[in-house]
Amino acid sequence: MLAFIVGILFVGTGLALSTRSGIFEARAAGDRQIPLWRSDQSYRRPRASVLMQAAAGLLVGIGAVFLLIVWGSGAILLLSLVYVPPFVVVAIHNKSTRGGN
Repeated sequence: MLAFIVGILFVGTGLALSTRSGIFEARAAGDRQIPLWRSDQSYRRPRASVLMQAAAGLLVGIGAVFLLIVWGSGAILLLSLVYVPPFVVVAIHNKSTRGGN
């Protein structure tokens, strides 16, 4: 039971930090659109956002290891969740900067 609680805490903290990373990137972009796919060479992500995303990935990874003890190999799928919150925040930012379309 303790491994489950610790795993949920790490995953929750990692997802919160991942969301904060997306919010930070949206604020840094101002009125500019942010490319959703990172292959665009004309846009450079803020370093703090990249570091927050890396830390969030680490926290979710640690949480997945704890949940791996309880749930088995299905917990490894939690690692992909770390990319969802910033993607959603950037998509909302892009929609709001498009000019009401």
